[in-house]
Amino acid sequence: MSLELEIGKRDVWIFGSRKGQFYDDNSKYLFQYILKYKPEIYPVWVTKNPAVFEKLNYENLPVALAGTPRSDAIMSLAKCAFINIIQLDVDKTKLKKETQVVQLWHGTPMKFNDISQFKERYDLVSLASTLFLNEQALGPHHLFDFQVTGYPRNDFLLNDDLPSFVDKQTLEKLRNKKVISFLPTYNEEKDETKSGDKRGKSYAIWQGLDLTKLNQILEQNNAIFVIKLHPLQSPSGCEVQQALEHCNNVLIIDPLDPFADVYQYLKYTDVMITDYSSVLFDYLLLNKPVIFSCFDLDTFILKRNLRFDYNQITPGKKTSNWSEVLEQIQHIFEYGGDGFDKQRQEVCKTFNFYQDSQSCERIYQLAKKLPIDSSKNL
Repeated sequence: MSLELEIGKRDVWIFGSRKGQFYDDNSKYLFQYILKYKPEIYPVWVTKNPAVFEKLNYENLPVALAGTPRSDAIMSLAKCAFINIIQLDVDKTKLKKETQVVQLWHGTPMKFNDISQFKERYDLVSLASTLFLNEQALGPHHLFDFQVTGYPRNDFLLNDDLPSFVDKQTLEKLRNKKVISFLPTYNEEKDETKSGDKRGKSYAIWQGLDLTKLNQILEQNNAIFVIKLHPLQSPSGCEVQQALEHCNNVLIIDPLDPFADVYQYLKYTDVMITDYSSVLFDYLLLNKPVIFSCFDLDTFILKRNLRFDYNQITPGKKTSNWSEVLEQIQHIFEYGGDGFDKQRQEVCKTFNFYQDSQSCERIYQLAKKLPIDSSKNL
């Protein structure tokens, strides 16, 4: 069947993630939603990664490998393009001026950034909070149409009906277990290598962690420890992490795996440990305990320009070393919580205007009303 017959009268919407190399984040969840619920749209995942293409093609999902004739044809027909970071998420070289670009972004920022730095046009930018409409804007309003919609990936956290690609083996590991997830952000000063390589080897992250104590807590509470480092951190590189890789009750997610989507695990997480990652704001929707491993807080605040007072937006126990983290984990399991429920709800209201599972639908309604042509250019 020809592409024209396959598409019919439907609008073509294309999706991509992280320079075309990954299948994850907001683009993925909106793609799945459109595919399942909007038959009037012809959604296609555009990737530069042959492994992503092969897997999605095997799953019988609409996918195109950038640079191929089929991909070029789809790009030429696309009415909307949905990205997480920059236009390289799809095939930027074949992106038409007429194609509307929807910037889904990849998280409510804790640190200062400005999307105009990419010098790209976005016809719609989705936000989770009204805070970022004014004083905390991600860029100039005359260049971007900011809309508070919520993030598609959070629909998955709140709605069991949305498709999931968690493999059966992983689900089996999590089944009937208490799940602790460690999700730190990239800390360039903290994550240095002996060779000076910019990609951190995570030497400092594990400093002071008592593996014996960790294993005792996991075994006593029938728990599993899920680790997902930032993509700029190596998945190995120090003795402690190498030891963790061989623990039966530890699950390490390779941050360079194109299908390693942390939200597949976050949904089942009972306790999250993080330092300065914006994944916090999404996890607050579940109102579950958070332990803050802000071991270098004073130094980090001095070197990084935070948008907010850290202590005001982090409802949970602040810890200064791994010993305190482990004590708090045990406390949470022993007492069934951490006593920060109300504080989490208040912070969640600030950073998540919508607390439902309708973000995909809101973005869909806005995107289908976008004009055919675009005059916004940087």
